[in-house]
Amino acid sequence: MLEKDTHEILAYYDGGAEIGRLERGIGKIELERSKEIISRYLRESTHVIYDIGGGVGVYSSWLAELGYEVHLFDLSSQAIEFARQQQLNKPIISKLETADARNLDRKDESADIVLLMGPLYHLTEQKERVKALQEAARVLKKGGTLITSAISRFGSLLWGLSVYGECNTIVEEDAFMDMVRQELTDGQHVRPAACPRFSPLDTACGDNYYEK
Repeated sequence: MLEKDTHEILAYYDGGAEIGRLERGIGKIELERSKEIISRYLRESTHVIYDIGGGVGVYSSWLAELGYEVHLFDLSSQAIEFARQQQLNKPIISKLETADARNLDRKDESADIVLLMGPLYHLTEQKERVKALQEAARVLKKGGTLITSAISRFGSLLWGLSVYGECNTIVEEDAFMDMVRQELTDGQHVRPAACPRFSPLDTACGDNYYEK
């Protein structure tokens, strides 16, 4: 990953992009569907779970409340700090650390389940994705479960269509559709400079943009 890319990612997530995202709009569907899938792999033999790139700890908190030993890692120190602040009165997540998914300070075969539900969005080069997957495999116990997610090149288009209507005309915006065309062509998700966050507060892009 280029230093410029890392800076942009940290600027975005340090700004609180993940706070509340899974509590509104189609984020609610993402949350419940992900919890449903993860639940299929929770067994009596499951004790330790690593949530790598877990943002502000939504899944970590849920799993910790179920009684598992959960370790939350994220590249954004602000995301980790937010997760920590949320637990001041009720500490449940066992460990919270700022960390790179490609280099974790954990022993080999130390987790029963590893969640890798974020880093592959941002590691666009194959060799960097392989590093993250290899690191996840390294810390995973033999017979353990690795749960990962990625966004297809149809992701933005499907998102735009799913929120189209009512007061939202995002698919009619040239900047958005130019981005979609690029994604469909080369698989690279690059937010337009005119509206980097797709936020309803970003009036330069119209009132119908909001965070994705």
